Amino acid sequence: MGTSGPPPLVSLRDRFAGTALRLIAGLLLAVSGSPASTAEQSAQQAVIIVHHAIDTARVTRRELRRMYLGKRGHWDDDQRVVLALHADDPAAEARLQAIVGKTPKQFASYWRRRVFTGKGRMPRSFASAAELRAYVGATPGALACIGSAEDVSDDASVTVLAVGEAENEETEE
Repeated sequence: MGTSGPPPLVSLRDRFAGTALRLIAGLLLAVSGSPASTAEQSAQQAVIIVHHAIDTARVTRRELRRMYLGKRGHWDDDQRVVLALHADDPAAEARLQAIVGKTPKQFASYWRRRVFTGKGRMPRSFASAAELRAYVGATPGALACIGSAEDVSDDASVTVLAVGEAENEETEE
């Protein structure tokens, strides 16, 4: 036979403290930049490299996303797109997420489903940028994303691909 009355003062103080902490965390996030702006920065810093024989100089963001998702499987010259990834690198994961809009775990799950249903081959993963660059340079049709153009400035086996916006670019899932 408890008494019902106003909540104790301590619980109100705890509730206020929790609200204040959430407010401070929100303000810090707003001042430091949102996760989306970090992904945008990663996408801007990313450099797309392709095998030197690819006859394409520029792709749109939409085309690049479609290539990464296996929805565009061939280059303009009918070479098969061969996707290569830099594994276990947080910066590379952020660049991947900026390109495809999926976390690395979601991206891997997406590709496992495509492979299981016979709609594609799992992208190759490499532990270092040097291995990734060497694979792209040796594999016709290969495509990869690396951190900076300086990583390939002296490598004639790969070409840096320009990525731009299309006038009527639509998002596609």
